[in-house]
Amino acid sequence: MEAENEKEHCPAVYISAKHVILESDSKYSSCSLGIIFAYTLIACLGTFANGMILGYTAATLAELNNTRTGPDGYNLPLSSEYSRTFGTVLRIGALVGSLVAGLLSDWFGRKASIILAALPFIIGWYFITFAHTLPNQDGFITVLEVGQFIVGLGTGWTSICVPVYVAEISPKEWKGFFGSFQQLFSSLGIFLVEILGYITTFKPADFRYYHVSLIAMAIVLVFLCLMLLTKETPRWLLAHHREKEAKAVLFFLRKKREIVDKEFQEMTDIVKLQPKRTLKDKICQFKQQAVFYPVLLVLGVVALQQLTGFTILISYGLIVFQRSNVKQAALVVTFVVGLSQSFFTLLGSFLVDKMGRKILLVIGAIVLAISNILIAISDILTDRQQRNSNFSYMALSGFVLFMIAYSLSWGPVPWVIMAEMNPQSVRGFASGLARALNWLMAGVILYFDRPDNRSSAPYWVFAGFMGISIPFVVILFPETKGQSLESIEKLFRGGCRNIIRNNCRRKSKIKKDDKHVIEHALQETI
Repeated sequence: MEAENEKEHCPAVYISAKHVILESDSKYSSCSLGIIFAYTLIACLGTFANGMILGYTAATLAELNNTRTGPDGYNLPLSSEYSRTFGTVLRIGALVGSLVAGLLSDWFGRKASIILAALPFIIGWYFITFAHTLPNQDGFITVLEVGQFIVGLGTGWTSICVPVYVAEISPKEWKGFFGSFQQLFSSLGIFLVEILGYITTFKPADFRYYHVSLIAMAIVLVFLCLMLLTKETPRWLLAHHREKEAKAVLFFLRKKREIVDKEFQEMTDIVKLQPKRTLKDKICQFKQQAVFYPVLLVLGVVALQQLTGFTILISYGLIVFQRSNVKQAALVVTFVVGLSQSFFTLLGSFLVDKMGRKILLVIGAIVLAISNILIAISDILTDRQQRNSNFSYMALSGFVLFMIAYSLSWGPVPWVIMAEMNPQSVRGFASGLARALNWLMAGVILYFDRPDNRSSAPYWVFAGFMGISIPFVVILFPETKGQSLESIEKLFRGGCRNIIRNNCRRKSKIKKDDKHVIEHALQETI
């Protein structure tokens, strides 16, 4: 019986030398998956915009520090104090945007909230683009920071609405795959800005930092126009008593009547258990274990994501490499970050539904701990022997290893978990809290860890938290791959003690059915 349930929720993967077959592939038509794929790509343009602003600080910091701007040719005194403020202001805006978006997405809909998120992006990028036209240096810096804050609002906004939107339109067997695209697009956005920032370093007369922001604003306009063509999620429509619209959208997304009827019934059963949707009621719901426990797990995993050390490396990676005497540091940061994140995040989007969420997080935590230790040791040895270039390769190895592990695990997986574990009745609000915590921690980490800080202590701390994350994930988290949002919600209604007890009793050996699959695949390969 247990094996049958496992097969129902987690389609077996048959491996051969020629192909990989998912049992569930024939369940959904190519037209249905194509529509969901298109909607996912359109929505993820929002996270592409997120990636552009996240990479913007690091990519343009050198140009802002070393060149003259403005009609009077004033110098930009971007001290380490200003540099850390420049990145922190963005995170503060994202924190505020997350809290606002969490409520708006529950009240006005996932699609409408994503469309509204384009407005702060456009306004903020406009401020950043034309700040250099001000004749006053103080005015320039103020407008630049205001622009960062406003773009941060849009960043926090889309970071909530996009993963929830994608999770609610995706079939249960494909949630992890489609959910990982948000991190992929964020990585591609960072990569694009890193390339453009690299160009500004070597072609300052022809291409400036404000040209980068102009390109970002154009991409947001395209995102806004395409998002208008999409549909609202059926789960939000049903939760707001728009049953006919919800079923029509679900049929548009799934195409097969038997799938629609079964999924619609599951959604209806959960909606019947939901109380009123006022803000006071949402807060009161957190007293229920079925709501409090999954939300607490989500808050924990997004907090640990910031404690991987990613924010420091992505924001000050160039400075870290320069300090470690890595040759062509700007080029290394551009391509190591961009290519490794993009490729391995794409690979991770396939693995998250094959291997599961928990195993990726555990393996990722081990590798991230090792990576941070390598960077810390490199810092210590470089300080003692400045001319020894061997230590620069240790920093580079740690950085590459970090980006690979992060892109496969702690980059995309926490957002997949956030979108699927938070209960439907508080999904937007709870996701807003999770993202706000994530942005708050990012801002605090950036503010207190100066870009010119030569201490290796932060990397030892990050490695320690990765060690703590392993028992946290193994003992407290249920595996959710292949399960519908409704079945996950029912799982938590059974109580946290049952989840913890099942995790502790679970054996690490491969099940007999899985052994049969692997033996069959090996024989076929031979």
